[in-house]
Amino acid sequence: ETAPSWSCPFCRTPHATGFDQIDRLEGRMAKCNDPRSYFELGINYLRGKSGLHKDVGRAIELFNEGAMLGSVRCHETMGLAYRRGLGVEADESKAAYHLKAAADKGCVRSRKVLGEILYDDAGSDRAEQRAAMRHWTVALRMGCIESLVELDSAIGNSDDLWEGLTVECLPEEGESPREALERAHNEYCRVFHTEARKEAGIYKVKGKGGS
Repeated sequence: ETAPSWSCPFCRTPHATGFDQIDRLEGRMAKCNDPRSYFELGINYLRGKSGLHKDVGRAIELFNEGAMLGSVRCHETMGLAYRRGLGVEADESKAAYHLKAAADKGCVRSRKVLGEILYDDAGSDRAEQRAAMRHWTVALRMGCIESLVELDSAIGNSDDLWEGLTVECLPEEGESPREALERAHNEYCRVFHTEARKEAGIYKVKGKGGS
């Protein structure tokens, strides 16, 4: 017998909804400090779902606690919150701290936004600009095509700057440095963004960086 599509693929237990879901999340938090549960409960408070009233302040508290326990998605969410001033006072240094923590664990979107912060702070310092661009390069090679837009805007047609970003994906004969980076991006998407991975619900694992 096939399990319902809404059941857990491992234990075949139906996913909880509403207050049952909240009880399960709070139970996992109390029993084993499960970082993912802090993120999921925070999302419910942020959006006012599963019978909870919308409470951005409580959501931020949960995301912060989850981040302290090592949750990649909580670090990412806190980074974006500090970047945008959502529920907290905007703070670029705190945003960069959380986004770097998430990026170091594989969160591509965090790496892209971290590049934006560093590039904005770099001013005319070429070394700092290159450091920011390297974040975009890594994000691009892990499937984030928006990073190519950032690189195009920052570099334009300066081939010498493009060349400094292609250490790990050297251009092939007749290929420009920019084309080499775009090829690396396309190769990543070919391998990881397949229909089989999409159907299994894991085609964005690299982008979200886990729990």
